[in-house]
Amino acid sequence: MHKATAAHVTLLLAGMALVDGAQAVVIQVPGERAGHWDTSLMINWVEGESLNFDGDGEGTIKDSWGWGIGIHYNFDNHWNLGFDMAFNQPDYKVSYQDPDNPDRTIYIDHSAYRFDGQLNGQYNILRGPITPYLQAGLGWTYMDSNVVKNYSYYCGGYYYPYCAAYANTFDDTSFSWNVGVGLRWDVTDEVFLKAAVIQQWIDTDGSPSPVNGRLEVGLMF
Repeated sequence: MHKATAAHVTLLLAGMALVDGAQAVVIQVPGERAGHWDTSLMINWVEGESLNFDGDGEGTIKDSWGWGIGIHYNFDNHWNLGFDMAFNQPDYKVSYQDPDNPDRTIYIDHSAYRFDGQLNGQYNILRGPITPYLQAGLGWTYMDSNVVKNYSYYCGGYYYPYCAAYANTFDDTSFSWNVGVGLRWDVTDEVFLKAAVIQQWIDTDGSPSPVNGRLEVGLMF
């Protein structure tokens, strides 16, 4: 009788240990995103395209690679909201008529600076660690042509009796928005990988609508 009771107690303790272990495994399973922040470093690719400036000129922008950072908050295992920043330096060519001399065409072959700041919402379709997701967002796009428009001068006065010149370039800040589709993999309960294809529209001359490719590695905390 005592031997049977001891065996039952041993089995009971073993079962409790297995249950506790299973609970621990469940807690540690990647994909439990609710209530956590995501931070990520991204590689960003922007597709080149041709532009037409309402008959006043035309241009082409080449494919470019860049980088970016993002921070998002997961409201639950499906929804998150955050801000993404991307930096690129695309090469471009533009030709247009000189406004002061209609018989003269101006050609520019240069490299631009581009910054995208986007507030993005994402919906993870599946609850688990591997899930496709949908994205939509809006924000702004800043483009600097790196072409000098004019120069400004600053003089320091008696405490700095020298003048310095700095260039003003042709630049533009425009409203932009995007939609995209991607795939997320929570490799561990802290590390995740993401890949996405994003269609963007920029409200500026030429109506650019570049396709973006994005790879991300991030930490969840």
